[in-house]
Amino acid sequence: MVFFAIGFETTAPPNAMAVWMARKRRLTNFSVLVSHVLVPPMMTALLQAPDNRVQGFLGPGHVCAVMGVSEYEPISRDYGVPIVITGFEPLDLLEGVLRTVQQLEAGKAES
Repeated sequence: MVFFAIGFETTAPPNAMAVWMARKRRLTNFSVLVSHVLVPPMMTALLQAPDNRVQGFLGPGHVCAVMGVSEYEPISRDYGVPIVITGFEPLDLLEGVLRTVQQLEAGKAES
């Protein structure tokens, strides 16, 4: 069995649990193909692109629930872009857009 462990910071803990459970059950036919991605380095890569036009981000609330927001603060500060952490419900997203626009209009860049 090959388990495809793919995702962001939020999927790493349950994927690790799958490995732990397989070992606990002494499974000999369990392999893991891992492809985890971190959000902050992806944001930084976008902001460093020569043709970058990104003025702000809606940050992933589910990732921040696991990792916190401390990794986003230097990105806001260093690149001058607001990062508003939000959920995925329509009202959450709209509030995130509103808060991002409010920061841009006020000349702020906070996370």
